[in-house]
Amino acid sequence: MDLVATAITTVLTGAAVAFCLRAERRAPTIAGDVVLLQYAPWMRWFMRVGGLAFFALWCFAVVLAFAADATAKDVRLAAMATLLLPLFVGGVCEPRVRLELDGEGVRGRTAFRGYREVAWADVVRVRFSAASGGWVLRDRRGETIRVSCYLVGSEAVVTALEAKVHERIWQDAVATWRRLRGS
Repeated sequence: MDLVATAITTVLTGAAVAFCLRAERRAPTIAGDVVLLQYAPWMRWFMRVGGLAFFALWCFAVVLAFAADATAKDVRLAAMATLLLPLFVGGVCEPRVRLELDGEGVRGRTAFRGYREVAWADVVRVRFSAASGGWVLRDRRGETIRVSCYLVGSEAVVTALEAKVHERIWQDAVATWRRLRGS
């Protein structure tokens, strides 16, 4: 029975990730020469509801741990939930991401670092991180901006890099992105 449950979970997880990756291939919002990158509405809703649900479970675990008849298992559950509390913060903060791409560069609000701006002319390093599923752009001043591949229209980053940044800076990152993507 455990094998069947594991197989079902694996298939459902793969389907969910594939759905998210397909959603990012949707056409982005374009206003003039500005491409707006943000999570799809359903994804923002899912992250917020998931974050709040996790927070409710965390509160429940903590109450259980401090109850008069709490067992060692209840205390361990509360400790584990506390270690996972960053999932709540990420679930609530990450949907706020909103980036703009134009001929000058990429700028906007990121989840935890606030407003960031990197001009194409100042980009000195481009990396594609398979672990986080996104682009990492660094400029001369050391400013870094991350662009998640789950943002609708994130493919526009590749187009902008190819058009605005010297090839030696982005070629390895784009090659990694294409290889992982299968294109």
